Amino acid sequence: MKKIAILILLLLMCKSIFAQEKRAKKTEIPDKMTDFIKKTYPNHSKLKFYKELKNDTLHFESTFCSNKNEYTLSFDKIGNLEEIEVTLSFEKIPVEIKQKIKNYLKNNFLTFKIKKTQEVDLKGVLLYEFAIKAKRKTEKKTTEKGFYEIYFDRNGDFIKIGILKLNTIQSLF
Repeated sequence: MKKIAILILLLLMCKSIFAQEKRAKKTEIPDKMTDFIKKTYPNHSKLKFYKELKNDTLHFESTFCSNKNEYTLSFDKIGNLEEIEVTLSFEKIPVEIKQKIKNYLKNNFLTFKIKKTQEVDLKGVLLYEFAIKAKRKTEKKTTEKGFYEIYFDRNGDFIKIGILKLNTIQSLF
């Protein structure tokens, strides 16, 4: 009986591992999605498609380069645009907004390093998104290291924070 319980537990753990984003074939992608990319970004290159289940709903993502910028576009299952992310250098953010963001990070983390900066258009709501590696104090007065995703509005005001969980990839060796 214990072996069956352990086997069920392992299967449930594997399900969460395999529920991650996966490459999608071009034939799986809605025409509406590919038409939007061709029309809006005619000079795109390095186009890749992904699919994933979010809350039991199929979503698609595309990544590509256009005019020396890296883009990630998110779409629903029928090809409606949900989000546009453009990678940029932290230094390209206006000075006063950059200072507000730095102040927030300095006040909330012991140490931090910005790993990625993006401009986000979430259905017309314009944000900055940062992926950072940081160390911070916990409520129990200990420290923890981790990766965080932090959102700010275009004025540099904090919106929300999330912990990025890095999933391990099982080795075949």
